Amino acid sequence: MLQPGRTFNPSEYSFGFNSQEKVNEITPDHYTALYWEYDARLGGNGRWNTDPKPDLSISPYSCFNGNPIWFSDPMGDTVIVTGFKEKRILRKLSKGLNVTKEENPFYFEKGKLQIDPLKASKLSTEQQGILENINSAIENDIVFTLKKSHWYTQIPIVQKATTKSLEFVELWQLGGAATVPNVKPGTKELDWTGKSGVTIYWTGRRPGSVEAVTGGRTSYPSYIVPFHEIGGHGYYRYILKKVDQGELTIEYENKVRRLHHIIERKPDPYHTIPTKY
Repeated sequence: MLQPGRTFNPSEYSFGFNSQEKVNEITPDHYTALYWEYDARLGGNGRWNTDPKPDLSISPYSCFNGNPIWFSDPMGDTVIVTGFKEKRILRKLSKGLNVTKEENPFYFEKGKLQIDPLKASKLSTEQQGILENINSAIENDIVFTLKKSHWYTQIPIVQKATTKSLEFVELWQLGGAATVPNVKPGTKELDWTGKSGVTIYWTGRRPGSVEAVTGGRTSYPSYIVPFHEIGGHGYYRYILKKVDQGELTIEYENKVRRLHHIIERKPDPYHTIPTKY
């Protein structure tokens, strides 16, 4: 509703989609952000220039990860992921620790995962042991980003030493979750030190092929996944730099399983050899 004494002419109002300025000099549905020119007629691939912060799993001409309804990009340089609601992640973590909502030591502050030390101190020794790995990931300088992804997201996991080229697999081939380093700024090389950040791609569901991941003998609740990826691969591979991080990740996952009295996971080919994902 207009305030008294003010007028409004919609034909002269220059802002619209994604809160950006609409510029009609090029096309009727053209928008300008700080880092891109966007043609709304082309949907999620309407960028007129390449992305200044490229994600190797999508086209450099893609906007909003190809989904302008699900994502937003106020500056035109970085996608703000809205796929995962904070309360959903908190439920998964609470379930994994086998605590109630009131007992859950995890919380979010300005979009970043935090741990309440008072609530953490009231957990059992086993629960605190599980919490320790994730707390180290939170306090470390490495930035871990949990990114909601679909089953067919292209994940860069292997870099050939001879050509420096990247090889991609679809997320379903990794069971629906993978922890992968980001690209070094100004290059097309994965930064295995983790200094450029680490992305955890996840569908938000339990592994799509339990048989492929566990040999078909072990149940795999979805609440185990964030512990496996953050407290397992994230902690052992990028913080401790362990060569046998795959096996250590399985051992860590089994700590969560023991809290729930479910069958422990046995080593598999993805975790019994030195691996980078």
